Amino acid sequence: MPLSDLISTGKMIRARLILAIAGTSIKAIKLSAIIEMIHFASLLHDDVIDDSDMRRGERTVSFRFGNKRAIMFGDLLYSKAYLELSNFEDKVVKSISSAVCSLSLGEILDEELSEKFNSSSHLYMDMIYKKTASLIEASTYCAGVISHKDTDKLKEYGKNVGLAFQIVDDILDITASEEEFKKPVIQDFKNGKCTISYIYLYNSCNNQEKAFVLSCFKKKLNKIEGNKITSLFEKYDSIKYSYKVANDLIKIAKNNALNDEFLISILDKIIKRVS
Repeated sequence: MPLSDLISTGKMIRARLILAIAGTSIKAIKLSAIIEMIHFASLLHDDVIDDSDMRRGERTVSFRFGNKRAIMFGDLLYSKAYLELSNFEDKVVKSISSAVCSLSLGEILDEELSEKFNSSSHLYMDMIYKKTASLIEASTYCAGVISHKDTDKLKEYGKNVGLAFQIVDDILDITASEEEFKKPVIQDFKNGKCTISYIYLYNSCNNQEKAFVLSCFKKKLNKIEGNKITSLFEKYDSIKYSYKVANDLIKIAKNNALNDEFLISILDKIIKRVS
């Protein structure tokens, strides 16, 4: 079976950012491929951990071929990525290696936070930095290294792109239709994931409302419960608050985008998904 039949490429935002920053040299293309292999390997393992049967509107590899093959395929991609990475300069190797460690720590933290209701936005932001933003941060930093551009600004840019991207994704889990989002919506809370909208909602509620929110945690909501949660989101402007958090991160990223029109356009596309 061709590899393209197994892999749904998605937006390839990391590769697109690398090529926008570093151009289309062989080195930049190889770096993009390494990052995408690492990213897809992490998704393969993530789907096994989350017992997911759908991703980007397609059946997951673990659903189609079993967890063992999905894990081994992920390991193969990691190994190939590191083999190719060994040809790069130390700064690039260390940055990407550190990001891969962060990915694993983020996955562990995500699992730990899902065991009970998390009301800490600090823990949530730390988790999404490790699990999502760290690899995007490494991508833009390494693109700066190989193209001799301002790596400090590009690192800050990538970090805030990653954080905003994940927050927007979490908002869409609440607000988007299943057809639009390419996966079942309102799944995060059912799966024990307290995203920024739920955290802000809980911390805004009175005691009676807090008890109700807790009663819905890790539960498939019926129509009455779903409507009540929706009304609480509206009462406390939780979605609006989450959008503001994402937008503030976008503004920081824009200040570090080196006045590059494409890098700025990526930011506008991220925030327009929920605006």
